[in-house]
Amino acid sequence: MFVREPSGRGESFPSNRVVARLFLKQSVVINASFGVRGPAGGTSRSGVRPSGTATGKAAMRQVDGALLLDELGIDHLKNASALGALSEQTIAYLMEKGRVYALRKGERLFEHGGPGDTFFVILKGSFAYYLPSNDHRSYIRDFHFGMEIGFVSMIALTPRPGTAIATCDSYVLEVTTDLFHSLHYERPLDFGVLLINLCRELARRILERQKSDQ
Repeated sequence: MFVREPSGRGESFPSNRVVARLFLKQSVVINASFGVRGPAGGTSRSGVRPSGTATGKAAMRQVDGALLLDELGIDHLKNASALGALSEQTIAYLMEKGRVYALRKGERLFEHGGPGDTFFVILKGSFAYYLPSNDHRSYIRDFHFGMEIGFVSMIALTPRPGTAIATCDSYVLEVTTDLFHSLHYERPLDFGVLLINLCRELARRILERQKSDQ
């Protein structure tokens, strides 16, 4: 089986089952290194509550993923580059099992030095990313709708190298290590698709950086 990118460029990739097997050991290492966290829980079907996440920012508010899915629509999320070609059932699975947060303009998604045991998919809005430089921080780039942010730290098992700040009111889906691990076992085909999406996005960033440095 081959996977073709949603854009129709016709790129072919290895079988999703093969990709899933290749990443199995890495997934287990991630889960063991950071520990498995319990389900988020505690969110009512109709409300928004403050969150005590790994970012340590009470300003981040956890919202009901199923309700937000209804509000944004499945077609909107299928256009997200990180979620492209995933089945509707798996997108709903991630929205229901994962943690979804609302941030206002100027609020921090994560900070330099924070734990890198999760990554985020931007469901709506955008974020500016900064790296520390001497006694100040340097702007690096913007992350927009559909992009992932934080995946490198999770795979590399390292703290956050930079800080991400919302540039407008935004929603993000947090994929924790235990959700990432569970997806591999419960939905292996879509797990492979997700990994291809994430790797493709990282590869394009590398190419963009190389072009900008020329």
